[in-house]
Amino acid sequence: WPEQGREGQAGPYELTLSEAALPEAVDDDASHPDAPWRLEERVTGRLAQPNDTRSYRVRIEEGHNTLVVRLRETLRGRIQASLVAPDGVELPLDWQREPEGWRRGEAVGIPPGEYRLDISEPARAIALLWDASGSLEALQAPILQAINRFAEGLDPSQEVANLMPLGGPMLLDEWSGEPRILRHTLAAYDGRFESSDSEPALQGATRALEALDRERIIFLITDAEQMGRAIGVWDDLERVQPRIFTLEISHGQQRLASETRWYQNQMRSWANVGGGRYAYTLDRRDLVRAFEAGMQEVRQPTTFALEVTSRYQAP
Repeated sequence: WPEQGREGQAGPYELTLSEAALPEAVDDDASHPDAPWRLEERVTGRLAQPNDTRSYRVRIEEGHNTLVVRLRETLRGRIQASLVAPDGVELPLDWQREPEGWRRGEAVGIPPGEYRLDISEPARAIALLWDASGSLEALQAPILQAINRFAEGLDPSQEVANLMPLGGPMLLDEWSGEPRILRHTLAAYDGRFESSDSEPALQGATRALEALDRERIIFLITDAEQMGRAIGVWDDLERVQPRIFTLEISHGQQRLASETRWYQNQMRSWANVGGGRYAYTLDRRDLVRAFEAGMQEVRQPTTFALEVTSRYQAP
């Protein structure tokens, strides 16, 4: 998933402003709700896998009524932060994006005292969408092989998945985290759907993900050409904010540069919705490499930086 060259949107100036990487060595990889870390300054932490939680004791000073949480993680928006009052009631945090990968959450109108802040990585739901149109017929075998390799790594306690060839419905009636079920479903699939229309498929997958209380992820493999549109998909994407990994595969046919660029910009836009990635691939080896790199990124531990302050905000 290169950040420059043919795949990137950033120019030389933008690249000089890119955010610094979070450290490999972190301060906290062991705190939990029963043994929270007292937070007095910025801390770096790590969540090893979905359902993992780091916990912190934070304080609103006398005369203050607002807690301000600043958070940055390796995949923006992945982490869930919960503020828990002394009586065990969870208090809402109102989040806004900030520059350089940070986001800020505020809890306003709460009394001074000590609170617990839980930083958690939710379980994941992953929708796998692929183009089975005639222009990509020769690539169906490596696409399905890559999906099978993904299925082998499923852990039902951490991930569920579903499958959707473009033009068709979800192949599983229920999302599943069982590798055997996904493999058998792919083996039984007869290839009846041969569309390259991404927008209707993205809309269907996004709406299906919306019903799940999980991190929502979509992998889309296509040559990017569309015959049918579903403009309303943008309303669904804005509401649900899935993390979309778009993999464009070249079909090897001549197209106007302006047409090709339009499709690429559209795929980049989908990837930008929820902090996903776009990759352009030239052949089956490129495609498999990009798919596996995306899955590695999704499944890596989540490193974060966290800082908390309190202040007074007038009613």
